[in-house]
Amino acid sequence: MSADENNLIWIDLEMTGLDPERDRIIEIATLVTDASLNILAEGADDCGTSIRCATGVNG
Repeated sequence: MSADENNLIWIDLEMTGLDPERDRIIEIATLVTDASLNILAEGADDCGTSIRCATGVNG
């Protein structure tokens, strides 16, 4: 993928809540698209934290 000033980077964060002092990011997903919204690259990372560990939810 070549650099293009018209490319867009989309970032989606899954978090344990909305308080930045207390809550954590548990998953990050990213997309790179061109100006016509064609996907050029994508990726995801679970940030090394399970939902149960991050939230205390057991099921």
